[in-house]
Amino acid sequence: MPFLFAQSDLAEVLTIQANSDIGQPLQAQINVGSLPSLQGDISISLASQRAFESRDIGRYQILTSLQFGLRMNSAENYLLDISSRVPVNEPSLRFVVAFQGDGATSLMIIEVLIPALDASGIERPSLLSRPSETLWRIANRTRDDDITNAQQMLAVQQLNPESFRANNINGLKPMTIWSKIFSFVF
Repeated sequence: MPFLFAQSDLAEVLTIQANSDIGQPLQAQINVGSLPSLQGDISISLASQRAFESRDIGRYQILTSLQFGLRMNSAENYLLDISSRVPVNEPSLRFVVAFQGDGATSLMIIEVLIPALDASGIERPSLLSRPSETLWRIANRTRDDDITNAQQMLAVQQLNPESFRANNINGLKPMTIWSKIFSFVF
């Protein structure tokens, strides 16, 4: 089961790849760590509208279909199971979850990348860029450890030229669907 762990410069974002494809009900799992600030029984839910707004993330209708389960693994880290009752047709979902335990609340931003088949029939994870994102941040959170951020940025531009104004690496278009973001090999 693939786990992807990434951070953004502005706020921590846990990024994972779903175990389901576009057009299927969502199935994903992520290691959220030990949650040291919470005690007792821990519950999890989609965060409030206010929490979404304060992090500049849209709280869309599809997110209300998400279901969460929390369990501990052998290393005493919490695993968060994420599923939906309905098919998900977006290439990625970004949302805020609230962990609550003994009167304390901890918020976490999670992004689930949902694979899709490309034109050649190969499964590729996709990513929807946000208006405030930079190519640097996208490359940083999607690259493999043996690839530099600059290499990943150039690969993304080469594989997705329609996502840039005037084929300029600094001309990233907001709200672009990246279906070829992970396919470049050096």
